[in-house]
Amino acid sequence: MYAALSLFSLMAAASASKALHYTVPSSFKAVAKNCSMPADFTVTNFTTYTDTSDNSLNTVNFDFSDLTTQIHTTCQRNSTSTASGPSKNKYACDNADISFIYQTTGVAGLTLTEKACSGGT
Repeated sequence: MYAALSLFSLMAAASASKALHYTVPSSFKAVAKNCSMPADFTVTNFTTYTDTSDNSLNTVNFDFSDLTTQIHTTCQRNSTSTASGPSKNKYACDNADISFIYQTTGVAGLTLTEKACSGGT
């Protein structure tokens, strides 16, 4: 099984009413047989809620869509979400091939990961 992980980053400062688009630079695209590489994606319906008195109530919600890999999923972080990854700040989307990091400190923004060629050879 060939599984590569592609990292994409978007600034989250854009308006929630406009879709965020990203296209992977051609220099990042790997060569693989029988595989639909994730070349671009769209984030829509991006919303955040910050509770000033209780951080556990903070939420992030958005829809992820990749026409090439035919993945359409909802992503969210809320009080019942469990973080993973080395720094415990990565959250899974409804489709396990997509995960994200949303941070408001340091370099603020939305970072998305999409498993590439998860079923290819």
